[in-house]
Amino acid sequence: MENKRTLRIVLASPGDVTAERETVVKVVAEVDGTTCRNMMPPLALELWRWETDSCPGFHLEAPQGIIDERLRIDQSDILVGIFRRRFGTPTKDAGSGTEHEIRVAINAWKAHGVPRVML
Repeated sequence: MENKRTLRIVLASPGDVTAERETVVKVVAEVDGTTCRNMMPPLALELWRWETDSCPGFHLEAPQGIIDERLRIDQSDILVGIFRRRFGTPTKDAGSGTEHEIRVAINAWKAHGVPRVML
């Protein structure tokens, strides 16, 4: 069996881009199922997003703390950010959860060279 490398992709955005977020899900699944499987060695794409990889609950850092623990943005390979009209809901350290997530990704990139940040 061949070794398969997995790329963790985190999707960050405010709530007004639902259609675009669903398009990213479809594109990642399509590329993962075609192009990535034909590479040598094979590559796997893993998409992480708050809707499917987080859960509601209480956290000392408010809801964003739960999202941070679950998505582990600083351990991802790529962060994709999408915006339209909304910036998002403010957090204690940023103008929105999305801004917070992008800042986490940029700080990790400065320290370790990953994730690649794409807005």
